[in-house]
Amino acid sequence: MKRLHIFPLSLALVLFMSCSESKLPVAPVSDQLVIQAYLFANRPVKDIRISTLVPYNSQQEYIPVNDAIVTLIKNGMTFSLALAKGDSGFYAYSGNDLQVEAGDRFQLQVLHNDILATAETVVPDAPKIGTLSRDTLWYPARTSKGRGQATDSSFINVEWQKQNGRDSLYYVVIQPKESYKLPSWPENIPVPYSQESNYWRTGNKWTFYHYPIHYFNLKFAGEYVFYLYHINREYADLYKVRDVFQGKQMEAPSNIENGYGIFTAFNCDSVRFFVKFE
Repeated sequence: MKRLHIFPLSLALVLFMSCSESKLPVAPVSDQLVIQAYLFANRPVKDIRISTLVPYNSQQEYIPVNDAIVTLIKNGMTFSLALAKGDSGFYAYSGNDLQVEAGDRFQLQVLHNDILATAETVVPDAPKIGTLSRDTLWYPARTSKGRGQATDSSFINVEWQKQNGRDSLYYVVIQPKESYKLPSWPENIPVPYSQESNYWRTGNKWTFYHYPIHYFNLKFAGEYVFYLYHINREYADLYKVRDVFQGKQMEAPSNIENGYGIFTAFNCDSVRFFVKFE
């Protein structure tokens, strides 16, 4: 499963700490925990990163914590996570008796230097992609006047249903299939604009039930995968921190008690499509 492009917490928290100290724990800066913990339905648990708050003038992106006691709790059962290889601050669960499934409620506990940080999240229901208007997107042929005229076959519309009749929050990722060897973009066809991150969302609107894929948003010919993530509110709220970069002073969203950061879960569905040249 393709992973989301996770918004970096470290820079956001550095900026926030330079603006406000109203929520600082009593503990020294070096002990203030920053947690970036993600659970993916039906996937192993290995995206739990623990670090400490980065000083305002530090050149480091984050300071990993490699000696924390990290625990997940599900249905009253406790699962101890182990430090991953390297000096990364990542923790994972190596056993096969921990399942991450839709509707599961998880508690996270992180103990370090006598400071206990906690958080809770629920795994969203699995989204269900319904129909594609077509499975092949054709890039218009170049004409003597430049780029060809777009037609109905120059875009694909992806649709899905509401989760149990309720409005839900979604995140879209579009990526070339990793195992697919992409051909070079033909020299006689201009390279279209493409966001380097290869993901898009509809402004600040996270509740939507269809997504148009246009030819000018895709850089390569070949096979692509459209990933639809059902996300929780705490993840959507995290993107509000982008307002900090626009000169606004606001607290970085966090659902961590006695710490900073985010603990959330995702569920995903995917579908493949192709991009070809006329």
